[in-house]
Amino acid sequence: MGTGWAINNNSRGRGGHEKWEKPGMDSPFTLQTHVDPVPLRIVKQFLRNTGISRKQFLDDLDKNK
Repeated sequence: MGTGWAINNNSRGRGGHEKWEKPGMDSPFTLQTHVDPVPLRIVKQFLRNTGISRKQFLDDLDKNK
């Protein structure tokens, strides 16, 4: 069950951030990752803004490693 969201590994963004993209979206969603672990509020904001479930996010994250 894919959500279509994927990490843009070709992005020239600054360190500590991941750009997640989805076909048909105008701009990527940037996820702060320079803090380990990523604060729960950041993850919740990402899930809320993208409309995907926690399970879908973790599945897609595993596919993009």
